[in-house]
Amino acid sequence: MPQLRTDSRAELLDYLKKYMQYKYYYIKDGSSVGKELQTKPEELSSEEFVRWFSQFKVADADMISILNQALQTALPLPEQATVHFESLTERYIKAVIAQDWQQVSAFHLRKCLRPELPDKDRLIRLVSANPTLRKTRGWSLINAGFSEDKQLAFVFAELTGKRNWTWLWAHTQDGWSLYESLNGTIQDFYARKRVYQDIAGALTLNKPDMYLELMDRAKDIYPFSPDIRYYIGLYQLGRKAISEAREAFLDAVTLDPGWQEPVFHLGLLEIRQQDYASALNWWDYLTELTPEDPRVWNNLGVCHWESGRKAEAKQAWQKGLQFSPDNELLNKNLERL
Repeated sequence: MPQLRTDSRAELLDYLKKYMQYKYYYIKDGSSVGKELQTKPEELSSEEFVRWFSQFKVADADMISILNQALQTALPLPEQATVHFESLTERYIKAVIAQDWQQVSAFHLRKCLRPELPDKDRLIRLVSANPTLRKTRGWSLINAGFSEDKQLAFVFAELTGKRNWTWLWAHTQDGWSLYESLNGTIQDFYARKRVYQDIAGALTLNKPDMYLELMDRAKDIYPFSPDIRYYIGLYQLGRKAISEAREAFLDAVTLDPGWQEPVFHLGLLEIRQQDYASALNWWDYLTELTPEDPRVWNNLGVCHWESGRKAEAKQAWQKGLQFSPDNELLNKNLERL
């Protein structure tokens, strides 16, 4: 069979449907491919071919469907076939074109230790607010493949208005899940860490003009990045815009509920606002995310103390000392008791 190179699985399947001719034979003496056949191959019946093919485990349902259509057979489809990441991308785009933002947001939903997190309504608002996706009425798949380390798969496409868009998919026990969706190319994905470092540097050096210039472009390329929302929160904190900072940190938690940094800042903000009930929820959640961090146990104890629950405060501070026996704050707070 001649070699065939395609830019995507979709292109390969299209070729196999349109141009490949299929026929099945049985070779009695087991001659291998590439050697001259000593025995004339006999054509199998459809039933015999199905029995033979059913001995093998083929997870690709699309390939089997092509064979069934071409050979007029009834090969069984795999019961738990993994949906290919290109097929998932097509579903994503169809939902975008239909403006079914609930379905689109479901792709961005990440597993969390707490069932109430992330905020699904907030996630829908974040996804539906993206101007590029809102204007999308069609798409053209350019290429697809795997990252250099084979840990991620990518799909690169052109959306309406000639806007580049890339989806990164991670393979898990449950199949492919969306890792990142960005308004750019695979090169922009690999450049993101440097972009985040530059933004963090601008904040650290207190250079707001540099920060705003970097963030203006980064927000467009990485619209669903929790890091971007987190840095927006830090910037708003520096401006003492507490409400705006809180919203940005909530966005970051919604996009990645397993990342402790924005959760930590939300807990601090609620303590600053003396909303100890809300703060308690965040610090209690952090005991699951970072159970060995003494700051978490200290602030959890503070919330209990300010709410009049001295026994619970003592228990939290003592728990923190298990991880940091010489912690000054924890020891001082226990002395208050």
